[in-house]
Parts: sequence; C-alpha cells; structure tokens
Amino acid sequence: MIPEDESQLVWVKWHTQSTPQDMTITVSASQGVLSQTSIKAKIRSLTFSDPPDPKATDTKGSWSAASIPNRTVKTSASWSVWSASWHANWVWQANWVWVSNWVWESNWVWEPNVQWVSDWRYESYIVWESDWQYVSYQVWVSNLIWIPFIGYVDFGHWETRYMWVDYGRYVTKWHWVDYGSYQDLGKYVDKGKYVDRGNWVDKGKWVDEGWYDYVRNNYTASLSASMSLYPDDKVPTKVNWTMKSGYGVKNTTTITVNTSAPLSHYTYAQTAVSYFPEFRYDTYWRILDRTTSGKTALFQFAANKYSTYNRRVHFTPIWMPDGQYTISTYVTDVWTPAGMLSANISDYVNINGNLYDDWHIAPGQ
Repeated sequence: MIPEDESQLVWVKWHTQSTPQDMTITVSASQGVLSQTSIKAKIRSLTFSDPPDPKATDTKGSWSAASIPNRTVKTSASWSVWSASWHANWVWQANWVWVSNWVWESNWVWEPNVQWVSDWRYESYIVWESDWQYVSYQVWVSNLIWIPFIGYVDFGHWETRYMWVDYGRYVTKWHWVDYGSYQDLGKYVDKGKYVDRGNWVDKGKWVDEGWYDYVRNNYTASLSASMSLYPDDKVPTKVNWTMKSGYGVKNTTTITVNTSAPLSHYTYAQTAVSYFPEFRYDTYWRILDRTTSGKTALFQFAANKYSTYNRRVHFTPIWMPDGQYTISTYVTDVWTPAGMLSANISDYVNINGNLYDDWHIAPGQ
C-alpha cells in the first residue's frame, strides 16, 4: 500500500522455464495502476562451450593477444518500498432508536347492574269475612208533651225497625309475599389501556475512522567480486603465482552482496563465466560451479573431464608465451528490484617456461 500520487517498483521472483523459448508474461495488480502490464522474456540456455582437450602438439599458430572485452557492469542499485501501519481513530457513531415498553395502565370503573332480588316469604294475614243479616230491633220513639204542674211527659212508644247487621269475623289467611329489593349487582371493569413507556436507546457502534501512516523504506545493494587465480596444487614446480605453461590453474571467485533488504527483494549470485586469453576471450568459456551459496558465494571451475585426477582446473596451452596469463570472469544474475548487478573481474598467474622444462631425457648408464 502506497500513498496517493506516489509510486514504487513492483517485482516478482520466479524460476525460468526448463526449455529455451520466447514468452510474454502478463502482469496484473488488484490495487493501483501498473506502468507496464506485460513483459517479453527471451529464455535462453546457459550454453556450455568448454575448451577442447589440450594437446602437447598444440601450437601458437597465428594467435595474438587480445584485451579483456568491456562488458556491462552494474555494481550497485537502490530502490524504496512503502510500508503502511494503520493509525486507529475510534469514533462513536450514534444511532438513536425508540425502544417500546408497552405497559397496561388500569382505569377501574364501576359498571352498575341494578336488578330486583326477590325475598319470598310465606306469611299470614287477617281478613274480615262478612256475614250480613237483616235483623229487627226496637227503638223508642219519644213523644214528649208538657203537662202543667207535671212537666214533660213522654207519651212515646216502641217501634220495631230493621237493619242489616254484619255478623262476620276475622279469618287468618296465608300467602307468599316478596320482600325483595332492587340491588346493584354491577362490577368494577378495568377500562385502562396500553401506554408505551419506552425510551430512546443509542444503538450506535464504534467505527474506526483512522488512517494509514506511511513510511518509505529505502534500500541499497552493492556487489563486490574478487577472483583468485592460482597454479593447481598438482603443479610440481610452481612458486607462488608463477608456473610453467601446460599445467592447470584453479579459480576461486568470491561474490558478496551487501544489502540490508530482506531476501525476498534480491537473489544471491547465480552465474559466473570465465573467458581465456588463448581464445581471445571468446569462442570457448567455462561456466563456474557455485560451491557455496549465500550473501557471500564462492564459485570454482567445474571438474575438468580431461584431468587425470578430476581436478577443478583449466589447463593453460603449452605454447602460451611467458608473461601474465589473465583469465576474465563475468559475474551476472544478481537480481534486485532495480535491475541486475554484474561485475567484470580478472586475475592472472605468471608463465615462465613450459612443462617440457620439467622433463629431462638422458641415456641410461
């Protein structure tokens, strides 16, 4: 992840195909914009062109010395990689929601229900039963007359009269009497209602509204290479770096990659090829074996199939003139995001005489 309006190199590490071919590598990215979406690659064999078997009868012919060719050299590279770390900034995002809480609120009301409630009782009552009879009775009918000196004298008479007389009597009778009454048989009725006693609740959440803090990490890589050319241990008359022609030389090439970048960014040294003056640094060459890998890698000649002892040597031609015998080694395939690092190095031994000088033939005694 890189800041807006910035850029950086993008790279991959891969193994080439097992056969030589031309291929187009398609590149895509899930983020950002690529400046290039395809790479045309030419995959070629690292051709072996080992020198032929040296013969004691080989001659110089028309050979002439050649200068070591100038090859592409790049011993340092620099690149940068953006890294990002998230800077959290937690912010509460409110989301107020009404949460209902329906509660029944009672309202008790008396609903009357007035009804007659009977109270029947069986009780007696007195009734007069009449017995009317037509009877006679005597009534004195006065007739007062004033007689002097005597006073009033009643010359009345009895007179029979008639009338109806009730000879009845009181009779006890029984009947049912309702001593009931109107009573209110009503009841209390709850005419309440549900009331929402809810409240507002914040159902929000914490949201990280942070940002990326970017750091640009700068990397460099440098390549240092050295070559040590020595007479082979089997050379009987060597003196330090001086030997006779016709014998073998051994080559130890040390290649060091100096960088603080992680290994995913670069490769160790992978290829070293040695070229020889007798072939004018062309025509034939030897691809060195990597005997030790790592930031500091060691390369040596492969075992020579023409060596009696299977030594890691290159045989100098017997006709090589006295003087410096210089071998050139080209180091390549040290890859970084900013391209390939390479080096063109050389070393020499001194030639003084040839191996025939070490043989003396004399008649037997």
